[in-house]
Amino acid sequence: MRRLTVEFRLVVVGLKAILRFQPAAFLCFPGGMGPFLRSFIAALIVSPLQVLIVWAEMSSQTIDDPQRYILFQAAAYVLGWLAYPLLLLPVCRHFDRSGRYTTYVSAFNWFQLVEYGVVVPVLLLGTIPWLPPALTMVLWMVTVLTLMVYEWFLIRRGLELETGTTAALVIINFLLNLLISRGAEVLT
Repeated sequence: MRRLTVEFRLVVVGLKAILRFQPAAFLCFPGGMGPFLRSFIAALIVSPLQVLIVWAEMSSQTIDDPQRYILFQAAAYVLGWLAYPLLLLPVCRHFDRSGRYTTYVSAFNWFQLVEYGVVVPVLLLGTIPWLPPALTMVLWMVTVLTLMVYEWFLIRRGLELETGTTAALVIINFLLNLLISRGAEVLT
């Protein structure tokens, strides 16, 4: 238990360092299968926020089959947490970065706590009818672009890839998430 407490404290220090764009942040995310697998606990931690997002979406639109909608949203949530790390396996092998894979994915997964903490309030602000739609859109765009910059930093420093490859992976992750969420919507 003490080891997990130390590991979690390191995660918090690492997240603070990532927010300051400090390359040493990755020293706080030990490599290895144990920390890698434990980093997926972040999915459980933010799952109530995902429930809030789904609830807000259901409240703002007419859903013909709410149970089916919830089922596909839950499947999309799980797939969203697994797809990108799985996609990175051959990428890391190709660029000879397999040794950095578990550390990077651990940092990336834990950073999702920050991303959800920023995205959920912005999404919920978008549901408030008295906010001008243009302001909501600008706020959303700034949020997404800011988080993409952090993801760029995570890939660039975590996997030590070239700038162009890093940018491509950020875009691929964005498009992958978009595909998963749109796919869930289409299937409901």
